[in-house]
Amino acid sequence: MSEQFTLELPVEASAARVDARGNPWQIAGKLFDLAKHKLLEAITLPDRNEVLKAAGDAFDKYVAPLDVPVVPNIFEPAFDAMMREAFIDSVGKLYDLIARAKVAPIPV
Repeated sequence: MSEQFTLELPVEASAARVDARGNPWQIAGKLFDLAKHKLLEAITLPDRNEVLKAAGDAFDKYVAPLDVPVVPNIFEPAFDAMMREAFIDSVGKLYDLIARAKVAPIPV
């Protein structure tokens, strides 16, 4: 049985927030880079749905708790939902691109 795919930043969530100075886009970018690194290194890709679930879980853990100063609090839940959807969609597109490349590698 293979290990479950997860996206865990190498620092505590609070330290990650301090490191990014509360910038949710920067944290999302770090998570995206981590997903890219893990998928490129994988000999066998995990199931796409498992990767998307891990992306959503990581977003909920690291990004959603951050306050977005330019978004009024009343609109922040809707903004977070749209940002979460965009993040998961980006990770899904990354997965598809890497999966295609692993099936038919580009000749060097």
